Formats: sequence, structure tokens, C-alpha cells
Amino acid sequence: MSGQYSDWDDPLAEDTGHDDDSGPDEDDLWFLPGPDEDEEDAPPGFAPLPRANRQSLFEVTEWRAAQNALSADLARLTQIFGELDLRLREAGQGQRQRIALREVTDLSWWTGDRLSAEKLGLWVALRVGSTEDTEQALARSGWAVRRLTSGPFPAEGVAAFLERGEESDPLDMSATTDLADVMASVDALHPVVQALVAFSAWRILGVEQSRDTEAAVLAARHAATVAFNSGFQLKR
Repeated sequence: MSGQYSDWDDPLAEDTGHDDDSGPDEDDLWFLPGPDEDEEDAPPGFAPLPRANRQSLFEVTEWRAAQNALSADLARLTQIFGELDLRLREAGQGQRQRIALREVTDLSWWTGDRLSAEKLGLWVALRVGSTEDTEQALARSGWAVRRLTSGPFPAEGVAAFLERGEESDPLDMSATTDLADVMASVDALHPVVQALVAFSAWRILGVEQSRDTEAAVLAARHAATVAFNSGFQLKR
């Protein structure tokens, strides 16, 4: 065995600091960003809470620019809405119901529910034909038929239109308030353009299971108000 002696062998040797695990002093890290406020509020062991986007959800100027570019098309569309409204008022309830069933059937294929007109018609008329696999889809589509043919307009109260009440999920009710706030910011735009905003906004804010169906019906019912009302401001 070698008789040489080293400081590494002496537990009492003075610590030179070369193996210090404490790392550099914080004052030496002046070039790094400071701690995130969200991280300071997060419980130990949990990821920091997501930071809300402080930008507007929908920029009104961009929608107004698109509206101006399509002003002639919107004028023609307004005329078409007026003509359709007149024909539907003269039609019987049965014809309006058939049109709504056809529209909602097509909508169900877009949302992935894929219902047939016959199955949906039986459900709306007699509440029969539901299975475990189609129960939720028929409920959503049945609501869509009702809202396309009757009930309040979205501008009369978005919560009432979407059938949200005091017993609804607080997050769901918060979403309806957020939608009303978004729509209040675009109340000077053409009703059809506002309907497009409502459609886009509710697909972001709404409950995942039903938001696509609700967004489409919400937009359709509001766009129809162009036939007799040029203003739009969603109530909560």
C-alpha cells in the first residue's frame, strides 16, 4: 500500500468549495428572468396555473373589415332572408317542422351524431327510438329542432335560449356570460356577421359535448333576425 497522503483522505481537511452543490449565488444570475408570479402561487409539486390570454377573443376591426368587403353580398343575403321569412310565415307548421328536421339531420352528420331523418322525426314526435348509443345525440338534435321552430331568440337571453338555469354547471353559466360579453363588443355589426361571431365564440366557450350543435342553432336563429331587426345584443 502506498504511504502517500492526500487531503482527499482527511475528513477534517478544509473545504475549498470546489464540490459545493449549492450552486452559484443568485446575484450572479442577473441575466436570467425573475420567478413567474403564477409559479409562486402554485402549490408545491403542482404545475403553475395557466395564464389567461389578455387579448380580445375577437377583434372587432377584423370582422368589420370583412363585413365592408362583403357589403354587396350581405345586402343580397338580407333580401333573401326577408323573402324566406315571408314564405315561412305563409307555410303551415308541418312544413316548417319538416324543414327543421332536414336541417338538423344534416347538422347531426357534421357533428358526428349521424342521425336519420326518420329516427329524429320519431323522437321529436313520439319520444321513441332512443337507444343507449343514441340517447344523447337525440336529446341534442331534439333541442335543435325545438329551437329552430320556436322559443326565444338569442338576443332575448342567451341562457334562456340555451336552456341554462340556476341548476346548471357554474362553468357553463360563466360561458354564457362570456358569450354575451363577446357579442356586446360586436353589436354594431351586421346581424349575419354577428351570427358568425356567435358561432365561432360558442364553439370555443361552450360545453364540449353539445357546443357544435348549439353554436350552429344559435347562429341560425340569430341570423334570421336580419329579416325584421337590424340590431343585436345578447342578454345574459
